[in-house]
Amino acid sequence: MKKKLSVIVTAIVVVLGVLFGASACGQVSETKKDTGSQTTPKVKETPLVGYAAIGPETSWRTANERDVQTALKEAGMEVVYMPNGEHSDQVASVDKFIRDKVSAILLSPVQASGWEGELKKAKKAGIPVFLLDRTIEPDDTSLYTAKIGPSNSWAGKQAANFINKTFPKGAKGLVLEGPSTTSTAAQRTAAWDATIHDNIAVVDSAEGDWTSATALKQTKELLEKFKDDNLAFIFAQNDEMGMGAAEAVEDAGLSDSIKIVTIDGTKAALKDLIAGKFALVIEYNPLFGEKTASLVSRVLAGKKVASTTTITSKVFTADNAAEALPTRKY
Repeated sequence: MKKKLSVIVTAIVVVLGVLFGASACGQVSETKKDTGSQTTPKVKETPLVGYAAIGPETSWRTANERDVQTALKEAGMEVVYMPNGEHSDQVASVDKFIRDKVSAILLSPVQASGWEGELKKAKKAGIPVFLLDRTIEPDDTSLYTAKIGPSNSWAGKQAANFINKTFPKGAKGLVLEGPSTTSTAAQRTAAWDATIHDNIAVVDSAEGDWTSATALKQTKELLEKFKDDNLAFIFAQNDEMGMGAAEAVEDAGLSDSIKIVTIDGTKAALKDLIAGKFALVIEYNPLFGEKTASLVSRVLAGKKVASTTTITSKVFTADNAAEALPTRKY
């Protein structure tokens, strides 16, 4: 009887040991699981930036938009690049960015006007907007966070100063302007008009499309129209139009008598400057991607930035163009 009782007690002890051991193991496993979940770091979301760009237009534009995209990606942002040469398409792009709730919007406006409604929507949605290169009209600073780019006014003033200095006794010439709907052309023209001396006469101007082909045709017509006016200069508001003008001047046999001034500072323009086709090239520095990425990052981090950031540019003559050409990036 005692032996049977001893067997029964031993069995009960074994069963209880197994049950308590399983329970303890379960508690340890569960505790480890909880501890692990509490220490797992949260994954930081990648900022999504919508870029309403202009796209294929000139070599300057290509260099600028490539530089901006590269810098944003290197700063750890995802970029949705949407290039459009039409205002209505750009508006649609910005509207899509707002619907998609992007972190920030970059905008290089094809035309200056017609942005008030869209930018108000972005502001209401809490999405910061950065204007690159070009601005809006009217320039309502409450509708965007920051404007980044070189100074068109500075560039137009440099062109006028050069002509004033070169022709102190006065001269006649032509101006090839960019599209009047762009802030770029409007600002360059306004600065030129405000700086040029009274004894410098612009006998005519032509509104172009930033391309050499259009400028070539326009310049040929103007040179024929004013062939008896002893034209002494042409101010082309970008390098490509300047190249078209230079070709027309060369075809007319006037390369030695007409000085051409351009704005942008592309590698091709510096080569033409060194070759004597241009008298002066005013840089409009397109390489401000790193500055753009820095400002976007600061704003997304909750910091304030200046409403305008002006990118430094320089003026090129044949002498310093030769020095700069080997390292030119665009």
